[in-house]
Amino acid sequence: MNLVPTFGDVVERSLALLARRGRVSHTALRLEFALDDATFAALREELVTVLGAADDDGQVFAARDGAPSATPSPPLPTVDDLEPAPAGSDITVLLCDLADTPALDTLDAAARAVFSARFQAICREVAGRVRGHVV
Repeated sequence: MNLVPTFGDVVERSLALLARRGRVSHTALRLEFALDDATFAALREELVTVLGAADDDGQVFAARDGAPSATPSPPLPTVDDLEPAPAGSDITVLLCDLADTPALDTLDAAARAVFSARFQAICREVAGRVRGHVV
């Protein structure tokens, strides 16, 4: 198992930070990813020149409006895509951690609340098919 992130991983995680925060200092990125000068220069080139995802004032990257964010997550399945469990099934516990989800990080608070409510409604509907509960 390789614990050292690839350059692509660093780019994706940097895009996610920019999308979530709007601004990220050079120092924060260097510390977060333990970047040497050459790798930081390559990251800067990727974020600013190649992807056009950020403006750079020499100390801070600022996200550009409409710039690409990290690779989008695949769409969530709809209720119709899910099959009910057979009667008499064992207990199933599902934990969904939506933190640090790049697609959600780009939503404002109101849109995030709508997404969360829809997600919970889908969970309740699916669990209800097999007399389950969402807590």
